[in-house]
Amino acid sequence: MAPFMAPLGAACGGQRGWVPAFRQILACMFVSVISSCTSASDFTQRPSSLYRGLQKPSDPTPEEAAASQAAAEDARRAEQEYLALRGDEIRAQFTAALAGPGFDDIRDIWTRCDAVGKHDDFETTAEFEGRKEAFCSTVFFLDMHDIPRGSGATVLNAQLHRAAEERTRQVKYDMDRRVLLVRLANVGLFHQIALFEETTTTHYTGCNAFGVTIDVDRLTGKSYMVEFLNQNQLVPKGNRVPANDFDEDWYVDVPMEPEVAKKRMLGVRIAVAVTVDSDASHRVDLLRQDATISSPYDTSLLLHKLKCRIEALIAYDADTGALFHVCVAPKKPRS
Repeated sequence: MAPFMAPLGAACGGQRGWVPAFRQILACMFVSVISSCTSASDFTQRPSSLYRGLQKPSDPTPEEAAASQAAAEDARRAEQEYLALRGDEIRAQFTAALAGPGFDDIRDIWTRCDAVGKHDDFETTAEFEGRKEAFCSTVFFLDMHDIPRGSGATVLNAQLHRAAEERTRQVKYDMDRRVLLVRLANVGLFHQIALFEETTTTHYTGCNAFGVTIDVDRLTGKSYMVEFLNQNQLVPKGNRVPANDFDEDWYVDVPMEPEVAKKRMLGVRIAVAVTVDSDASHRVDLLRQDATISSPYDTSLLLHKLKCRIEALIAYDADTGALFHVCVAPKKPRS
């Protein structure tokens, strides 16, 4: 660098005179850039954007506070109107379903979801999008108690479902709050419920590297599961009781006077009204478990999982079909 800077040093009065000159040049350049961006008065009259971000926001004016309160009141009123209208729609649809086709089959919903996401060559994009939108707005009703079972599914049922004798946990009464706590289902900790299983169980003798033999149950087949996306809006954590290491019991509050509860509590059932989140809300996972000495089960299952949004929880009388209570989910936020 010395030969290159030599002319500058000579011009500045000596071999090392270029150093203060170079610093002066840099200082001039800095002042020039700052002057072109803002004037000196800006620094004294206006804080920087960073400083403004750290300032405590000023209290709203009375007009702003009133406008904010009015907007919140309008939003609350609109939400109440939505819940009332949506509740009437679901009551009518559920009553018609009980009187006619009954509950929806998770396998049929899965098949329709799989088909709706495929764009046919002989339909326009608008027709394709309209078909998907119509499907995702369709309400399906799922029965959470009399769950259909496939043959030979005893091993998986022990893991994912309540046993038959556990129906005693189905209903409780809270005298302090005057509500009937109705068990929604024995739900996996990932908010999944297996609604149908089609499995086959066979047996064989297994042997490990040490020559130890054991009788093994081989379970193969498929399971259809629903995964809830907005359960926190409808089932508070206080209504969730651990059932075992894998599952929770969810309880739904059903307002009911004690005299009525004593007569009707054993006939109360819970149904779930759901919509499929999108045409891409289904997937297939493989559940694979090799047999061991301590757990002699060889499991290979295809899990068909369907993501759904709960539209409402419905408490009804299994004997008469009368509706006790409909808990509607808040409106889905716009994405």
